Amino acid sequence: MTNFHQTDEPQSGETIAIISTNKGQMKLRLFPELVGVAAENFIELAKQGKYNNVPFHRVIKDFMIQGGDFTNKNGTGGHAAAGEGENIGDVYDPRLKHIRGALSWAKTSAPNSIGSQFFIVHGENGAHFLDHPPNGHSHEGYTVFGQLYEGFGTLDSIAESKTDKRDKPKEEVIIESVEISILPTAMKTVYNFSAGPSILPKQATEEAKAAITDFANTGIGILEISHRTKHVEGMVAETESLLKELLSIPEGYEILFLGGGASLQFCMVPINLLGANSVADYTDTGLWASKALKEAKKFGKVNVVCSSKDSTYNHIPKTFEQTPGATYLHVTSNNTIYGTQWKEFPKANTYLVSDMSSDILSRPIDVSKFGLIYAGAQKNMGPAGVATVIIRSDILGKVERDIPTMLDYRTHIPEKSMFNTPPVFSIYVMNRVLHWLKNLGGVAAMEKLNAKKANMLYDALDNSKLFKGTAAKEDRSTMNIPFVFREDAVAADKKESLEKDFLKIAVEKGLEQLKGHRSVGGFRASIYNAMPIEGVETLVAFMAEFEKKTLG
Repeated sequence: MTNFHQTDEPQSGETIAIISTNKGQMKLRLFPELVGVAAENFIELAKQGKYNNVPFHRVIKDFMIQGGDFTNKNGTGGHAAAGEGENIGDVYDPRLKHIRGALSWAKTSAPNSIGSQFFIVHGENGAHFLDHPPNGHSHEGYTVFGQLYEGFGTLDSIAESKTDKRDKPKEEVIIESVEISILPTAMKTVYNFSAGPSILPKQATEEAKAAITDFANTGIGILEISHRTKHVEGMVAETESLLKELLSIPEGYEILFLGGGASLQFCMVPINLLGANSVADYTDTGLWASKALKEAKKFGKVNVVCSSKDSTYNHIPKTFEQTPGATYLHVTSNNTIYGTQWKEFPKANTYLVSDMSSDILSRPIDVSKFGLIYAGAQKNMGPAGVATVIIRSDILGKVERDIPTMLDYRTHIPEKSMFNTPPVFSIYVMNRVLHWLKNLGGVAAMEKLNAKKANMLYDALDNSKLFKGTAAKEDRSTMNIPFVFREDAVAADKKESLEKDFLKIAVEKGLEQLKGHRSVGGFRASIYNAMPIEGVETLVAFMAEFEKKTLG
């Protein structure tokens, strides 16, 4: 049987009893799943209030249980014994040893029923509760049904105040109430390594949860409040101000919060910036970069100045020639699928345009080098539903085409992103994320933390005999880290089965969304800003454990 120690704390999901007396309070762990009817009966009677305002019956000191009976040290059958006696190993319930004393109280209306009288037994391993046997007099068959874990001082105080040589109370001790409750079941710690939508700071999600029912003390939930109220307008303005501060955005730039995600920006950028007979340079460094350039071809000429497609986008091309007179140079700053990242941005002949969806706010950037930056929020800034656009005002209005109203940046700028109903809730969550980031020390502090997390995981991969990274070392992303089994460690015909085992056990350990993209295979850990370092530590420890199990 389980041996319960005095220091044991109740676990989530356990039933506890809070026993309030005029001498103080005691807290008891109950074990109905172990001992059955004794604890169940106690719980039922307590819920009925049968122990409210009940006096303690008596206190018995210095006795033992031998063979299921209270005996004196000579084994002659008395309740109270002067010492602990012998043959302690003969105790009926093996969880109790070296019994020192007991307290009991009686429910006088039914003294001969199970649960009508209970003993608090002070044993070597803590204070335990025993139920009275069915006939109320036989001393065989006492069973532990609970364990005191808090209130030992109260127990000692009761013992000191109540005992004389005939076990009669010196002063009355009253059980005022017995309250039964079940401790909430603790949620398993889960680390979400999804590439997007991705992990958000717990602080931000808790604040967002509260705002759903009451936003800004209005009594109206943020999902139902008008975007024309001063509360929402103020929140959106504050979000813009926070972003300017965190990214050190200079004068001459506008910030927009738009629907449609970064994918809508694949067309909004060229429709606003690229003339029908003009050229834009695009770098092809991953799936999203290729989607952006494909869309741009619908509005003007596109020159793909470099591509790493032939090598499954495992590196960033660094040597290329820009087109003379190109309107802009487009780069995707970080590649979620292939795990590469521009460490230094190329110098554009005119200005840079960048999709920063997966690493914005992860490191400081010089915004002045860019004519336009866009980013879907669902990786480092907030939930899906809103994209941020940071745009230099002087690059607009230079194309000769009739731009649809909703696709024209100039529609949204004077309206402060409120030409139509904006994604208010998504912007609010972004607002809370930006507050969280600012309180952590801003983007510079986050860059250091991100480097620490990434280095920890890359070091584990580089020193592993089972796993390896897939991106060129000089271009490794600090946000998205794909990895696979080493070919010399896992046979081709065993790889798929072993990958499934790794992912299955990972989920059991609370490591979610580690499956790699189909174009790379294997695994991928996305460790955006909100991923705590404990998540990376847990992953690294699991990888080492899995490697040892697999390779021996």
